[in-house]
Amino acid sequence: MPQETNIAVDEPRTLRAVLFIDFDNLYSGLRQLNPAAAELFATEPARWVATLGDVGQQEGVGRRFLIRRCYLNPRVHGRFRKFFTRAGFRVIDCPSLTQQGKSSADINLVLDVVDALSANTRYDEFIIASGDADFTPLVDRCRAFDRRVVAITAGPSASAYRAVADEVMAADRLVEASVPQVRGSDGTLPKQVPSHERTVPDEGRVFGGPGGNPILASADSRVDTAAVERVLTVLRTAPGPVYSSVVAQAAQDADPGLRPANWGGMGTFGAWLRSRVPGAGYAPRPGPGYVWDAQRFTEDDIPRRTPAGVAP
Repeated sequence: MPQETNIAVDEPRTLRAVLFIDFDNLYSGLRQLNPAAAELFATEPARWVATLGDVGQQEGVGRRFLIRRCYLNPRVHGRFRKFFTRAGFRVIDCPSLTQQGKSSADINLVLDVVDALSANTRYDEFIIASGDADFTPLVDRCRAFDRRVVAITAGPSASAYRAVADEVMAADRLVEASVPQVRGSDGTLPKQVPSHERTVPDEGRVFGGPGGNPILASADSRVDTAAVERVLTVLRTAPGPVYSSVVAQAAQDADPGLRPANWGGMGTFGAWLRSRVPGAGYAPRPGPGYVWDAQRFTEDDIPRRTPAGVAP
């Protein structure tokens, strides 16, 4: 009679996670890197939280968020409160306490994390989202309690967290992975995209230069000639690829009407650049993204010294 063999099968595991967001710092840092991603981060939290929960599913690990906290200054960013409330967050108002605008967000976040560490419920994973490296001692404390720690950040602070956290995520990458592309029935990007559906088109591709998609000036209703000319001047005089944030700022300086929330109806800086600036190449990665004169440079000329997703 054949002998039965018991084969162990790994059951899918769900981490009991807690999520704490230092909104003011993260939003400000993200706006400097990618204004469109910052807008989506602030108005579409349900989408990127869902993506965050699904990360690791292929390896049999998911996340269940038992606590969701968002700390923000209601005077400055109160308009975003409703989006986080609808996404299941408890929003903690942290108004400015000093003339310099310093709020109590940091101390409130730290106290809540410490409370969670000593709670009767054992939380497997602590996710701290901030554009400030000041929370590295807090991350270290969580690690001392044998908890997994994930840092979601934007900008130079990522390098500080990399030394102490189990995982570091770039906030703009998380947003880009969470919001699907919004296109019209004919496959083209719409002129106006509602704020709750606005996304970052073409962020996963490089365009411009040999073999890239052709860049044609569109018949946009806005007259943004000054911005286009300023961008072309920056690119034609640059010794190599330029940070996308620098190019975006140059365009907005020339035409203040180009608001980061919609970029002249195109939705994002990348979409505006592709539509309005002939001869420009653009790559969102490595972070913080680069733009170049496609007549003189290619993607191969992008500096590779900085790790992807980390601003110099």
